[in-house]
Amino acid sequence: MRGDTHIGNFFVDMWRVLVYMFIPVAFVVSLVFISQGSPMTLKSSYQVSTLEPAAMGTTDKGEIKKQTIVVGPVAAFESIKMLGTNGGGFYGMNSAHPYENPTGLSNFFNTLSMMLFPFALVLMYGRMLGRFRHGLVIFSVMLTLMAATIAWSVYFDTLHPNPGISGQKMARKYEIPNAKAPGGKQTVSIPAVPSLPVDQHLGNLEGKEMRFGTSAGATFDALTMAGYLGLKEPLKSLGTDVPTLIALLVCLIPTTIGALLAAIGIAGMDRALQANIIAKSGKAVELAGDVDVVLLDKTGTITVGNRHATLFIPAKFISVEQVGRLAALASAADATPEGKSILKLYENESKSQIEIPEGAKFIPFTAQTRMSGVDLSNGKKIRKGAPDAIVKFVGGKELSADFRRIVEDIASKGATPLAVAEDNKIVGLVALKDILKPHISERYVSVKKTPSLQWG
Repeated sequence: MRGDTHIGNFFVDMWRVLVYMFIPVAFVVSLVFISQGSPMTLKSSYQVSTLEPAAMGTTDKGEIKKQTIVVGPVAAFESIKMLGTNGGGFYGMNSAHPYENPTGLSNFFNTLSMMLFPFALVLMYGRMLGRFRHGLVIFSVMLTLMAATIAWSVYFDTLHPNPGISGQKMARKYEIPNAKAPGGKQTVSIPAVPSLPVDQHLGNLEGKEMRFGTSAGATFDALTMAGYLGLKEPLKSLGTDVPTLIALLVCLIPTTIGALLAAIGIAGMDRALQANIIAKSGKAVELAGDVDVVLLDKTGTITVGNRHATLFIPAKFISVEQVGRLAALASAADATPEGKSILKLYENESKSQIEIPEGAKFIPFTAQTRMSGVDLSNGKKIRKGAPDAIVKFVGGKELSADFRRIVEDIASKGATPLAVAEDNKIVGLVALKDILKPHISERYVSVKKTPSLQWG
């Protein structure tokens, strides 16, 4: 098979296309975009002062906010996006953003890049068949359809005024039930303001990119097929079936997406079935091929769902007994499973129940504060909860480096750390651990031995 010159190799062909064609062309197009002003940097953003002071507002301290300008390797991303027709760009506005498409020359290369490989594909098709004229015929048909689509877009969408603004010379009146209106009916006019006094001698300007002219915007939309999938307001005339069909043909003929996707999906599902794997869709097969590790949602699946306290960890110069007592006091009125488990852990370690001081005022746990506690009659305040909430409670005093490492170590092992504070001092931590369901290890082994898994 290796020596057979009549059988091609898809991976070799794909490698050659990427290395010898796609990457070099993308590199050249990227240089063009860089020369026109597209950012090309590994820096994520710049903080700049606006020409108008305080245009971005002020902070809580009254300091003037700076504007954040997001940048990055835009030129490289943009060239690959346009050459591969890969959809969304670096910014949410895509090529309407001045950093992705800064000038008229960059706009020309944007549109050219979209057509380059799809049209070259049919010429390569004719060459591979040894019938270049056949490929040229397909190329001519595609070019004619594309030109017709662009002409349709420019003429009907750009050169004509928008009838939604000035097309209705007179309003139509309707009566609708309204208990508060005289006679129980209210007269409504549609449109509310007929024949808006909008000057449209330049054509339909709604939703247009004005930097390059309205015709350039309609051409770009026609090439990307953005206006054919329901965006009827910016492209008011393209909601009909004919331009939609033309656009679909232009996009699908050179790439044969419509036929290939279904064939690839069916072939993949058949291969999966041979391995005793039931696939519900071709997409499921594609995603399953990239799976190395299967993660199960542990809460309620392999655990009982309630975390239990397992350990009291004191800070420097604090004993374990003190941390346990303070954590138990803060949890005395906590009705959550975690709070009850802290009381149980304290009782098991101290061999006694917690004594509630007289006049104590309990602070219940809430999702907003993420902590609970008690205010004693002598003025002391005891709290236990999420570490960041406790840090905020003690006045923003950060955890020490050693303490922070302990918090990260507890979290890295799948447990949950809770901090305990007395007045303005953090005195220790409580480690909460998930409890596995009975016989979960045996069940997990049986799942791994299952011959058939269902994806989808």
